[in-house]
Amino acid sequence: ASEKGAEGFSLHGGTIDAAGNYVPYLAYHYSHGRMYNNLLACSVSLVDHPKGSGGFVVVRGSHKANFPTPPELIDGADDLGGSLFQPETR
Repeated sequence: ASEKGAEGFSLHGGTIDAAGNYVPYLAYHYSHGRMYNNLLACSVSLVDHPKGSGGFVVVRGSHKANFPTPPELIDGADDLGGSLFQPETR
């Protein structure tokens, strides 16, 4: 399990980078009833992690965000009032 501040902890941004610029290769597009996505993300858990113990982490709804990810959230310094969610993985 990862601990807060552990080496290597970093969340990827999304369709908007830290400077507020649009990143088209990370974007999904929806047009005429069809969704198009250039990105596939995958996480493989080699050991079980109870909920909240580290490992895999998400920011709920962030895949549809149109705002830059706050730097303190990217590096895990602050979860900004519970924004980070660490589900149980098996």
